[in-house]
Amino acid sequence: MKISDTLTILISVLLSASAQMFLKKAATLSSLGTNSITAFLAKVGTSPFTWLGLLMFGSSLALWILILAKLPVSKAYPFVAIGIVITSAAGIAFYGESISALKLFAILLIASGVSLLAAT
Repeated sequence: MKISDTLTILISVLLSASAQMFLKKAATLSSLGTNSITAFLAKVGTSPFTWLGLLMFGSSLALWILILAKLPVSKAYPFVAIGIVITSAAGIAFYGESISALKLFAILLIASGVSLLAAT
């Protein structure tokens, strides 16, 4: 795999993980003081964090389509699992989410698996 393809995949995955963080922020802020699903959805729909998250998802998708046009899906798709590692780390760093020893082990296992698949 060419380095440019690897970088494109990683940028796509980073954009997707970042989108999750912005959507989490929108959902968290929108749920404060909201008693109904309608009010919650209205707040989420008008949040700039929602729109930024959707923009990042769209950008990630565009890059992903470019990758799928070049590489076999069996070679490209395992990299998506890196998003789990990045999103988990971001949840801990930005939202104070907890991590157990078992969860940390699972994340390291995923990262190891992706590394092994990338080497094949």
